[in-house]
Amino acid sequence: MYLSCNGNEWGNRNAAGSLVTLHVDIEQITQTCSMVIANTQVVLPTVSSSAFNGVGSAAGSTPFTLEFDCDADAAAKVNISDATTPSNATDILTLQNDSSADGLGVRLTHQGTPVRLAPNQAFDLGGSEFPLDSPGGSQIISLPLAAEYVQKDASVTPGTVQALAVVTIAYD
Repeated sequence: MYLSCNGNEWGNRNAAGSLVTLHVDIEQITQTCSMVIANTQVVLPTVSSSAFNGVGSAAGSTPFTLEFDCDADAAAKVNISDATTPSNATDILTLQNDSSADGLGVRLTHQGTPVRLAPNQAFDLGGSEFPLDSPGGSQIISLPLAAEYVQKDASVTPGTVQALAVVTIAYD
């Protein structure tokens, strides 16, 4: 194995200097969860720009549910990240480049509370986490959410809105 550096400069010159030892612990997880509908689309209603009255105001709340099919005794949790801006740790999804609207974002809520996005799909960094536990038997676990437009800037330009979120499942 040879290790290289930027610019193709070699970090080692011969096989004797190329020894890398890796210790890997693998735990097989047999109790898993999967999304019932892997690519869930939420269509928000058309709203007038006059529905927004300042930064943070929201309109067009649309309920939807993510469902997870979990094996018996699965112990998992789920978070949601921004696919457009992976490091985003706010509660507002970034609009995709093909959106023509401006000054807006999309916010997800759970039982009326904004969902905090998990930066880089990581857990334990301040993003909202939701348990997916199925003690005793396999079951469908529902996560009720809503999506809404939210004003991010002082002015709003009407147009199309596209946002993309990533759902990540981790196991305990």
